[in-house]
Amino acid sequence: MADPHLGHRAGRLRRRGQPGGRAGRPAAAGRGTPERNRGPRSEGATVSVIPPIHREVLVDADPATAFEVFTSRIGQWWPLAELSVYGAGATVAFAGGQIVERAADGREAVWGTVTRWEPAAAVAFSWHPGRSPDRASRVEVTFTAAGPQTLVTLSHAGWEAFDDPAAASAEYGSGWPMVLARYRDEAAQPDQALPFR
Repeated sequence: MADPHLGHRAGRLRRRGQPGGRAGRPAAAGRGTPERNRGPRSEGATVSVIPPIHREVLVDADPATAFEVFTSRIGQWWPLAELSVYGAGATVAFAGGQIVERAADGREAVWGTVTRWEPAAAVAFSWHPGRSPDRASRVEVTFTAAGPQTLVTLSHAGWEAFDDPAAASAEYGSGWPMVLARYRDEAAQPDQALPFR
């Protein structure tokens, strides 16, 4: 995926084949240098606000099922081999009010904290896979009936959490469509066993 901020490529995540790599960092921070804690901005400095990105996908399911697949079956559709902290063999789930990835050896990485949970309507969460929670962006996903299908809209904001907000926004903007396509394909599948809770 071209998006270095999703899952495996977000924050300090390593990309498959790059142990300990920096594939998840924004382009400017991904050159092997540690992320910087940004200090206070000088008075009079201009700060450009990067607008949220919005991506949509139409799924062949009602809103309740679309919500359930997004939340309860995320470990089945998220591309963990490429986009995760621990790579192949890991799983990810909404658990205990957080999005948690578990490695095969039991290690855990928190990707975010749920801030809104409305079954069949919306889920929102902070987003910091591989990053410190104080460097989190924000994601909201809504589920709207569209005849027999559901329009799923993902909004991602909070780019000021990144050292290079414009690069982060651009990379997520190009990466979320692939992730949502995987989700859409999973939503078209019959019910399956749920991952850990």
